[in-house]
Amino acid sequence: MQDDAILRQHAREALREGRLPDRRPDRIWGGNGMNTPCRICDDRIGSDETELEIEFDGDGGNGGIACFHIHLCCFAAWEMERTEITLESEPTRSAVGTCLPYTDVG
Repeated sequence: MQDDAILRQHAREALREGRLPDRRPDRIWGGNGMNTPCRICDDRIGSDETELEIEFDGDGGNGGIACFHIHLCCFAAWEMERTEITLESEPTRSAVGTCLPYTDVG
């Protein structure tokens, strides 16, 4: 399996090219791999690996369900990239109610 930086690059490309949506899946299923190619890294997901099947309603081109098979670690990279994009596009929020680092005062 490839390292984290490479997986995140693959995930960024999948998002940029529209091979995966940039929103949270409607459903996630997990189990043993079925030797299908991963939608992010293109490597086959072997039966000794964990495969996630992520589903999106309304993304099937005809309003149906779009389903993608991905490695567990590729899902983590995609999730990190997807949420970074989402956070960067949100307006800046006030610091009120945010957590501050712990400082020992005594």
